[in-house]
Amino acid sequence: MLRATATEAKNSLGALLAKVRDGETVLITSHGAPIATIAPVDSGLMGGGEAGIAHLVADGVFNPPRESLDLEELFSKQVPTLPPGLTAVDLIDRERDGR
Repeated sequence: MLRATATEAKNSLGALLAKVRDGETVLITSHGAPIATIAPVDSGLMGGGEAGIAHLVADGVFNPPRESLDLEELFSKQVPTLPPGLTAVDLIDRERDGR
């Protein structure tokens, strides 16, 4: 396992990530005490395919769609527009305030 101080990790994150990509795990320390590890992602989580998706579903990270998306129907709908002078933030604020 490689070791790096928090400062070293901050200053050379790209190089450390390259090592992680190659399979290394990096222990990050602060004042000599371990505080974090950077490790390769479990290939089962990111490998895709049915096994990877099943793992994400089982862990509650991902919920598969209940039905297929009809792209023709989606793109045939009119895109909503805001009245002049009104922003999305204004609409959100109104919704939160119950106006």
